[in-house]
Amino acid sequence: MLSDEEKVRIDEIGNRIDPEEYGEYAGQMLNDCIAQTKKIIDPEDYYDVVCEGADRLLSGEEDSVEKPVGIRLLIWNLLVVANADGVYSSAERRFIKHIVRITDTEISVFLEMEQMIQTYQLLEKERDRLSHSDQPYSEVAPLMEAYDTRMNHIQDSALCLIADEELTLSIRAMVVKPDLIDNVAAGIKDTTSEAAKNIKNKVAPAAVAVKEKASPAMAQAGNKLNHMVSGAVSKFKRREPKEKE
Repeated sequence: MLSDEEKVRIDEIGNRIDPEEYGEYAGQMLNDCIAQTKKIIDPEDYYDVVCEGADRLLSGEEDSVEKPVGIRLLIWNLLVVANADGVYSSAERRFIKHIVRITDTEISVFLEMEQMIQTYQLLEKERDRLSHSDQPYSEVAPLMEAYDTRMNHIQDSALCLIADEELTLSIRAMVVKPDLIDNVAAGIKDTTSEAAKNIKNKVAPAAVAVKEKASPAMAQAGNKLNHMVSGAVSKFKRREPKEKE
């Protein structure tokens, strides 16, 4: 069952990914989940029934999925929700690993994301401890700044992992004409050639499109991943230590 913290995270993610319409179908989404669990015959069937529901959605059998997100963003959000209450259970991890396998997501990407969230939680706990300590501000401030730098690095790294999928998909979707391929060598030698200009004109808009497509979807995870891991996607509410006189 979902904890209250996990339910809050799901709503936060939904409102950030689809701010205009999420509220209209959030209730139906919950009802669909409840309907799926009613297929349970015996208590031990719970995990299998949940997986069957997820498999059906990911296979495209459900026509109601109008605004799909990237698989890496999906896996990141699952990790965020699973860690929202501070307890990342073996059952939660087992389910996410199932999603990783059936979507052919690189295991290394999943493990890296998982490590990012766990490391971030440890850093935030230590930073929070320092913010409440009785140590002089002059001693605590540099340490907290160091934690901030490390946490920002984790945010940027997670962003790159998610955005990399968007970029790859967009490049694969580009249609490259044979005559353009024939002129690539000439374009490399002479950046002012027509071939080089054609390549630039095709790649540059794709890059912009990727950025515009990825940014709104990823706003959920931290200022760059708008609400990352604290209880996973929640705004940083760091209490700065009071400067002692």
